[in-house]
Amino acid sequence: MRPSILVLAIIIPAIHSFFFCPKRCQCYEDPNSSLSVHLICRWEDLNSTDFRQLRRPDTVRTLTIRCPYYSKKRSTPPAGLFVHLQNLDRLEIDHCLVTSLPSAFLSGLHNLYSLIIKNAGVPSIPEEMLLYTPNLMTLELSGNELRFEPHSIRTLRSLVQLDLSNNSITLFTTAFIPLTNLTVLAMDNNKLTTIDFRRLPEYLTDLSLRNNLITTVHYAPESARNLKRIDLAGNLMEFIDSNGPVNKLPPSVKQVDLSRNRITYIKEGAFGHMKKLGLLDLRWNLLTELGEDSLSGPQSQLRVFLEGNPFRCHCGLRWLLHARQKTAPVVLDLPTLTCTQLLDEGQVLSLVIADRTNQFTCEYETLCPSSCTCCEEKMCSCRSSCPAECHCYSSANTDKRNSQNTVVCEKLRLDHLSNIPHTTTELRIDSAKWKSWDIGKFQKLHHLTTLRMSNTRFSDEELESLASINTLTRLQLSSTTVSRIPPQFGRFTHLQLADNQLPDLTADDIKVLNRVKRISLGGNSSSFTCDCDSPTPLQLWLYEKRNRDKVEDLDEVLCFLPSFGVVTVISTLPSNDSLCQQREKDSPETARWYDFVSNVNRRRNDSRYENESTHSQGDVSGTRPFSPVRHGMSSHPTRKTANSFSIRPTGYTFEELSPSTYQSKATSSSAYMVSDETFDEKSGSPMSPTFLTGPTSAKLSSTVTSTTESTTTPLFTTPRQRRKYSRDNHPNEFLNALIFILFVCVLILIVTIAFTLYYRFIRIGRGSKQHRHSAEAAPLNGVNGVQSMDSESTQNKPPPEAVPLNGVQA
Repeated sequence: MRPSILVLAIIIPAIHSFFFCPKRCQCYEDPNSSLSVHLICRWEDLNSTDFRQLRRPDTVRTLTIRCPYYSKKRSTPPAGLFVHLQNLDRLEIDHCLVTSLPSAFLSGLHNLYSLIIKNAGVPSIPEEMLLYTPNLMTLELSGNELRFEPHSIRTLRSLVQLDLSNNSITLFTTAFIPLTNLTVLAMDNNKLTTIDFRRLPEYLTDLSLRNNLITTVHYAPESARNLKRIDLAGNLMEFIDSNGPVNKLPPSVKQVDLSRNRITYIKEGAFGHMKKLGLLDLRWNLLTELGEDSLSGPQSQLRVFLEGNPFRCHCGLRWLLHARQKTAPVVLDLPTLTCTQLLDEGQVLSLVIADRTNQFTCEYETLCPSSCTCCEEKMCSCRSSCPAECHCYSSANTDKRNSQNTVVCEKLRLDHLSNIPHTTTELRIDSAKWKSWDIGKFQKLHHLTTLRMSNTRFSDEELESLASINTLTRLQLSSTTVSRIPPQFGRFTHLQLADNQLPDLTADDIKVLNRVKRISLGGNSSSFTCDCDSPTPLQLWLYEKRNRDKVEDLDEVLCFLPSFGVVTVISTLPSNDSLCQQREKDSPETARWYDFVSNVNRRRNDSRYENESTHSQGDVSGTRPFSPVRHGMSSHPTRKTANSFSIRPTGYTFEELSPSTYQSKATSSSAYMVSDETFDEKSGSPMSPTFLTGPTSAKLSSTVTSTTESTTTPLFTTPRQRRKYSRDNHPNEFLNALIFILFVCVLILIVTIAFTLYYRFIRIGRGSKQHRHSAEAAPLNGVNGVQSMDSESTQNKPPPEAVPLNGVQA
């Protein structure tokens, strides 16, 4: 390690004395030539250093100038800035913003073969600037503001690589045609819309046009004859054609990248003329179908990428897994491919699983299995024909036992029901307006396992008759007149009753739900109710997780919850976010008042019918006592939720009445009597009968939102108040104890820190003074000497003479 440091210590000064590295630059000697130097400079702009001050500018071979990434300062470099660097081979300028470049900016650089000016915001390249670099082989002008190709590049006959990426070029001109040695051209992230291969140089082999706006590609015979690789990813192409000059690729191409376009269709034989094509990337396009003939043509086995396309589970995709020819294309990402079912777009399957479960589907008008022997005859019992009002779909392999035959009909007439193929396994009927049913026609479909009906009327007898279809296991009735769940429906494995007018479920309905495996009850048409204090059977049934897992649309099952309106049933179940748990988060006063009003309202409902029978003469017909409809108020305290609103409390007060005025106010429509023997918590004594009167100057101490109707309310009583315990008077004992413990811990920590500082700095300083003259302390040089204990003699003693390192006395 030490010899290398000594060598660097000798070489670096020698380089500086020989070359004199400029300020804010790093100089490196070429390992192959001691007379060549490489410079890397970090400037604020291109006017920072004058290269005329260099002692040996002819030794500089490469120069890299980098400006701060965050700098927004623009400069105008002078002409001939690098004129003294005559042997410069490579020049790179990065993130140095310029307003414009002078024509003689590169004067003197006749030997330059690589020029990189990127991220400089250059608006244009002067016509004469590149005339000073006739031997240039690599040119990169990426990350600028060019709107067209520099016309001066046509003079660069030795140019091999050209990069014009990340500009604003919109047009493909003829500036590239004279570049006979150009083989690599990159124009990524521009604004090109069309490509004409006739404007490319003859010997171009690699073309990259990623992330442009290309929609059309024009090809003419004998153009781009040597092109081997083309990258058109991230553009707007919608189709690939096989005939004509539009969207047709050159035949010499071996690798094509068309990923992340908008391709929805590839014509048959689109790549038939490309005999050398070996790799094709079609990922993340919009292909829903892809025939084997669309990719046929190459002599060698074509390798294809197809991930990210929204394929449909159509029979035309089976060739991807079961190739019929040895030269068929090979899909390299086959395990990642997925497809959606033709009749259920929400179900996504892997292509491998879809083939294994025979879920590739084809639409047909006439279906005849391969095992049928009378397909060609006029009358054939095993041949199926699709009715005129329907669309029919069958599995790709009809000979398998799990093959499916689905018939989808709209506004099907009852007399045409007999035309349904007898091999139908799933029947979907929408908007069938039948006056009467003939369940016998359904029973003749011996293979029917799934029945889906929507927008159809049912009578109770017709509804129950559906359970008589012995082969049926799945039943879906959506947007129909179903208002109850027959007990016979328990024999089905899947029962979908979404968007129906179902009332609150009873215990018998719950028994049906326990028997099925999957259930659907969502939609806005149902009229379920929920209660936090007395949960409904549906709420109790959903308490168990295994029941919640049965419901396919659990988030869409709605119910009416008092004080909250229409909410989801799952939001009322016990959890931290349950609407029923918010009551416990209120203040004690609000909770007690909420209990009081709830008890009054509950007893009003229980005594309503009894009051009508005993006091029918004194009541007003059609009114409800203590009804929550008066002046937009509510009989329950209202919380602000997504499904409710709150109103500011009004000045209702409790007015104590005497026996003489009690009867007069009992018949008045402007006062409402509420009796509660336990509401007066301060005195602990029961209150006398009171009336809730209109707004006055006094306000309730608790925040209450109340609505009433103009009617008389009979006398009610509420449950007695909960017995108070001693711990209610000291709710914060645990919190106070915790604060006291924390306070003691802080005091102990402060004392510990004080003792540590004392022994670390103060006590140790005194100890060092006492042991300063200790005879046991030996000097670091190994010489033993005992000094006098007398401090004065020690101070007056002359210091010993310094001994040099080489041992020679001065």
